[in-house]
Order: sequence, then structure tokens, then C-alpha cells
Amino acid sequence: MGKVSIVIINYNGCRYLKECLVSIKEKVKIDYEIIVIDNHSSDGSADLLKKDFSWVKLIVLDRNYGHSYACNVAFREAEKDYVLLMDSDTVVTEKWLEPLIRKMEEDPGRGICISRAIFYPEKKMIHSDGGWAHYVGSMVLKNGFSELKSAGGCSEEIGAAGTTSMLVDKAKALEIGGFDDDFFVYLNDFEFSLRMRLAGYKCHSVPESIIYHKGGNPAVSYRGEGRYPRLRAFYIFRNRWYLIFKLYSLKTILLCLPALLAYECSIFVMALMKGLVLTYFKALFSFFAMLPEILEKRSHIKKIRCIKDKKLFSALPLTFVPGSVKEGGQKSLLQTLDTFLICYWNIIKRII
Repeated sequence: MGKVSIVIINYNGCRYLKECLVSIKEKVKIDYEIIVIDNHSSDGSADLLKKDFSWVKLIVLDRNYGHSYACNVAFREAEKDYVLLMDSDTVVTEKWLEPLIRKMEEDPGRGICISRAIFYPEKKMIHSDGGWAHYVGSMVLKNGFSELKSAGGCSEEIGAAGTTSMLVDKAKALEIGGFDDDFFVYLNDFEFSLRMRLAGYKCHSVPESIIYHKGGNPAVSYRGEGRYPRLRAFYIFRNRWYLIFKLYSLKTILLCLPALLAYECSIFVMALMKGLVLTYFKALFSFFAMLPEILEKRSHIKKIRCIKDKKLFSALPLTFVPGSVKEGGQKSLLQTLDTFLICYWNIIKRII
């Protein structure tokens, strides 16, 4: 069994850290080191760790550089070959770490293995088992928001992953340049996993590896209730186009443009209904301001690309947080959009 650096990326997660760290201490039996990268929290996270968890390697950043930057610090500081990136609002189980490492070591072509994330404390609904990349620039979740009792447990190669509990081959991650700091947060893990796949490395879902996932940071997390966080909306609106113009070939962008614009119209309508129009336009302006730098990064993508876009993307039904789409007119419109996107992909994928 290989050795691993367990890395918790934390920002104002003090209320979660104790249960997370205690669960790791109690449940993980193999050799590991544990690192907490703190993105300049203001809630006493660092004080808690220094006082009660002296066995943890704590790295406190001098300001909030974002989730991507913190992940790259983890790759630089980790001493082990495998780096397990995880959120602070998680609780691990005995069947958590070892299945990930076993699956990674079965195939040297794997670069990422991820856990099944189950909502906590209810433990009845799956958050996700990873997912696939929809060609409109969105991640479709495998078993997303599905009842645990009715979900299958198939371990399989997938198309994309998030960092709730992500085991990464450090050498492969450094080879492709790690995370993109400019994403800051949201879709940054999605983009990272797609770049790993573009470089020829596999991404694998390991549902026998179980981690429990809580509610996240209320400033940016959304579970279908209350006001949609503006900061979350800004980065999702902006980073989707960032991902598209960074990773997609020019041919793919041009062929997908009608579908991309149709999906963008649905996003604008959502922004209008949720009072996020100003945030929407701020995100677009930010994207256009970054466009020259994004286009420069495309040269790196050309160097690492081993697979074509048609193998990278899919057109599975889109995933939405329960409660974010109302029954009736909204749901019908999105079903119509899904049908259009699937039909359109079936036409163009043959020539991408």
C-alpha cells in the first residue's frame, strides 16, 4: 500500500476542522502525513490547529489566494507520491483511503481517483461519484443527488472530478502544471481533471471509498435553499468560458457555438430570475479582460494534448442542485434544452 499526503484545503472552516481531523486520526490506519493549507482564514482556524492539533503540518497563507493556489502549495509541500486533496467540511470512514490507493496502483495510467461523497449527517443522499464533462462546459454528476439506497456501486473510469476527496498522482499533476491559479475557485478542479485527461491520464470513480460531506462555506456553497451566493455565481459564470477558451480546440468551439450560446441564454435567464444580472455581466467583463492570457495558455494545452475533444466530452442530461429548478415551466424548458443539446452533439461529434 502506497504512502500518501492528506491535504485539507481550508478557508473559514473552523467549525468543521475538528471532526474532520479526528475522523482521519481514528479511521486511517496506513502511513500518511497530513497538511492543512489555510487560505488566510479569519475564523480562528489556525489558532484551533496550533492548540489542539499539533501533529498536523499547518501552512497559513498570507492572504486568500484561492482554492487553486492552495492546491498547488499542497503539491509543492507534500512529501509523498500521492496527494489526497479534500475539503474541510468532510468526515472520513474506515473505507475511505485504502480503496483509492489500491485503485490508483492497479493502473499506472490513472492520474486521479475519487471517493463517493455522501451528504452528512443524513447519510441518505449521494453528492456525487465524480462525473463527466458536458460539451457546454458543465460537469454532469455521476449519481448526483441520488438516493444512496437506489444507487449502484460501480467503480469505473469517468470524465471529470471534484476535490471533495480526490487522490492525485503528484508527478502527473506537476507534469501538466498543477491547478490553474487564475480560476481561483469553482470549476478549477473540473478544469484540472480535464487537463489530466487531455494529457492521457485516466480519472477513476471509486464508490467503495466513502466520505461524508457537509454544507460547505455559506458564503459560496449552495444546497438549493436560500439566496444563491453572488461570489459563487461570479466564478461559475466566468470560469465556464475560461475553461472553454483554454481547453477546447478552435474547431470544437466553432462547431459547438450554437449549443454554447443556447446554454448561455439559459444561464442569463437564471441570473435574471435570481437577481444576479449585474454579477453575470461582471463575470463576462472579467473573462474578456483575461482573454489574452487565456489564449496564451492554449499553447501549453497543444503540447500536452493526447486525445481529441470528442473523447473528452459528452452530452448527458445536465445536473442541477435540487431546489434550484422549479417544477413546471422551468423544468420543461430545461428538458427541452437537454434534448436540443443531446441531438446537436450527436450531429457534430462525428466531425470534431
